[in-house]
Amino acid sequence: EDQFHFEEIYAKTDAQGPLPTTLHEAELVTDQAIVITESAVPFRIVRVNDAWEGLCGYTQDEARGKTLGDLLQGPETDVGAATALVDKLLNGMEAGAVLTNYAKGGRKFQNRIRVGTLKNQSEKVTHFVGVLKEIHEMNEKVLRGQNTQMA
Repeated sequence: EDQFHFEEIYAKTDAQGPLPTTLHEAELVTDQAIVITESAVPFRIVRVNDAWEGLCGYTQDEARGKTLGDLLQGPETDVGAATALVDKLLNGMEAGAVLTNYAKGGRKFQNRIRVGTLKNQSEKVTHFVGVLKEIHEMNEKVLRGQNTQMA
């Protein structure tokens, strides 16, 4: 039985806001793409939410047990930046980066990923969490703003 359920409303919808710090917070429903992985190498996916499925094209069943590298990395993915994220996580720090990834159908997309640790009541790290946001929306807003200023 899958122990992860996205049943409540996840209030932290601001991409710049705090990351979830507990498994319970990370499990809650949100419009942000969330992936939860094991905290040990090779960091296999334990759970994804509906927003992640929509962004990346993989279902929960397809993603479970795989790694993010297996599913999303491709020729233009900055593996060094992805490795730096993992290094920070292993040292207990939150981290973020902009990465080029690839959805299931091969669609290339840029996303801002923010990663952090999830801890249990004893403050032991149990999982890692990633919150992904496709950045084309932000780029379009910036471009529209620049075009408005030029007119």
